[in-house]
Parts: sequence; C-alpha cells; structure tokens
Amino acid sequence: MTHRAETLIAKVTGVVTGLATTSDRVYRGRAYPLGKDQDPALLVYQGADEPQSLHSQTLLDSLLTVRVEARVRSASDQLDTLLNRIREEVTVALQADYLQGLTFVLDTLEGEAAEPEFSTDGEQPLGRQVMTWKFLYRRNRTNPGA
Repeated sequence: MTHRAETLIAKVTGVVTGLATTSDRVYRGRAYPLGKDQDPALLVYQGADEPQSLHSQTLLDSLLTVRVEARVRSASDQLDTLLNRIREEVTVALQADYLQGLTFVLDTLEGEAAEPEFSTDGEQPLGRQVMTWKFLYRRNRTNPGA
C-alpha cells in the first residue's frame, strides 16, 4: 500500500496540472532549477504532516501541508499580476472539490500566500510566490496506507 500522504500529493499535483496559465508545466519535488523555457510553472512540495487527533482506537486524523510555488518570467507584463492569475487558478482548482475526490480526505484548507519574490538575474525578470495548502485526512493508526 501507498502512504495516504503520497496519494494525496499525487492527486494535488494532478489537479493543478493543465491550468490555463501553467498548462502541463507542473513539477513535483523538483530540486534542480528550471530553464527559462519551463516558465510559467508550478512546483509542488510536500510539507509537514502533523497528527491532529485520534478519531478512534484505530483511526488518526492528520494535517498535511503542501506548498505550491508559482513561477513566471516576463519582460513586459507585471509579474505580480501574472502570479495573482496563477494563484486564482490554483485556488479554483483545489477548492472545486474540497475532498479532492479521495474518500479519506476530510477538508482542504487554503493557507498563506507568501509575499512575491522577484529576481533580475536572467534575461527576463523572474517572479515567484509560494502558496501553502493544508489537507486534513484520516488514516489507520498503525498502517498509514489504509
């Protein structure tokens, strides 16, 4: 069996793939820098997974944090305008089904959107913004895949 956190992160990655601005440029857990031809893009990273409470003798509720980073490059458009467009698309996609189509998910919680960061190190300015999402889910206390 696969840990429910893994199933959930894979689902989130799939949900944000194909959005109008970022299309299929969604990268999960990417450690290497993106090339300029790979923007605009989303990067999806697993965050903390915090036990919340025992639901019963055998079930545990947990809160998984997922960071979604939006990246854009543009010489002519306002970078923060592009980042806000992506942020809206991500929010609409992740809130369309707060259970994410998974029977073990209890809620999807929109967290903080960090202050945008800007860089002019390349040929075109780069903008980045990290959005934090939290997913409340239930799993078996002794088997995280069930």
